[in-house]
Amino acid sequence: MKQSPLFVLSFIICISLLCACGSGRSDTDQTLTQADSIALSVGKQAIRGLQKFSINDKQGNTLVSFDLGEAEYVIRFRDRVLMGQRKTGKTTYLDNNGDLLIIAKIRPDKIKLLSGTEEFRWQAKIKDQKVKISKDPEGANPFEIKQQDPNHYFIYFEGRELGKTKYKERIIDVDGIGTDLKIPATNNSFAFGLLLLRDIPEVERYILMAELLGMGI
Repeated sequence: MKQSPLFVLSFIICISLLCACGSGRSDTDQTLTQADSIALSVGKQAIRGLQKFSINDKQGNTLVSFDLGEAEYVIRFRDRVLMGQRKTGKTTYLDNNGDLLIIAKIRPDKIKLLSGTEEFRWQAKIKDQKVKISKDPEGANPFEIKQQDPNHYFIYFEGRELGKTKYKERIIDVDGIGTDLKIPATNNSFAFGLLLLRDIPEVERYILMAELLGMGI
């Protein structure tokens, strides 16, 4: 049946209005704001698969930031920039000068960090709600981050508790020896436990954080 011009025009207007309403949704999650009373803050922004995390001190100075994309990771801290080029099972990190710095080999149960000349540096083994982090190729004397439940993680070394992270009411409380940090966030992660492991050099520590965050654990 042939429709009248008025019917066709009305149909087009309805479709246009529906499209306009759907386009009002932003691709960007609201960035978490920093409170003056916290010692550390994390801002998170998701844009079409890209996650941005910035970790700031109480004065608002950025300590480290993470841009986690599908093809590239970027980590910034102090005056350094690490560029991670991602492929299946591997992220290759370059330094400020474009020189190969760290190779991260990724499996569902393991993250292994190698130097640019493929010498072993650090590794994280993931199993049974815990992550064991060691600078020994055989995994000896590891730091352990144990998940008690999705909101509570405990950090150990040689059976001694070093601290814990606890999520409640959109805040992660990172509590350890000489450390008491509060982080606005939407969920806890093994990655936040690394903030207490200062014996791990910053480069390797932040790369392990990025990889764990990228794995969504």
